[in-house]
Amino acid sequence: MISLTFLHLIVKLRSRYICREHMNILKITTVALAFFTFSCITNAEDTTHQHPIDVWLDAHMSDDYSTAGMRKTTVEAQEMWDKEMNVVYRRLMSKLSPNQRAILRESQRNWIKFSDSEGKVILEIIAAQEGTIHQLMATGYGMDLVRERTLKLIAYEKNLAN
Repeated sequence: MISLTFLHLIVKLRSRYICREHMNILKITTVALAFFTFSCITNAEDTTHQHPIDVWLDAHMSDDYSTAGMRKTTVEAQEMWDKEMNVVYRRLMSKLSPNQRAILRESQRNWIKFSDSEGKVILEIIAAQEGTIHQLMATGYGMDLVRERTLKLIAYEKNLAN
């Protein structure tokens, strides 16, 4: 609601021939405000069903609202997700039959190739754009790749136990 009102203000200001530089500042501020609002909503949710890394990310994102601070926190979360993925992968592999292990190993190798390729896409399409907000978005997309794969492996493990 707040960001929609702010966006309405931007449209009004733009119609009064505001300079391009000020428009960019207002757009970035709107995106930051929307991100902050989303973070507040996320923090208000019940964290008992969230993965501990998500809880950590939500708690530490507010430590430094600068772009550099948020990127640093997101990179740290991505590293945590990567470590978690490796732990879950090894644990899952130990529970599988030889045939299932071979299939999961091949899937993981293919995912690594996909992840590397997707990382290049993120760099060329998102991070290459002007403005620091795009760097933050690219960092988030990179983290999401690892997070999603980790959660998928966790789901495989849970289904195996049932």
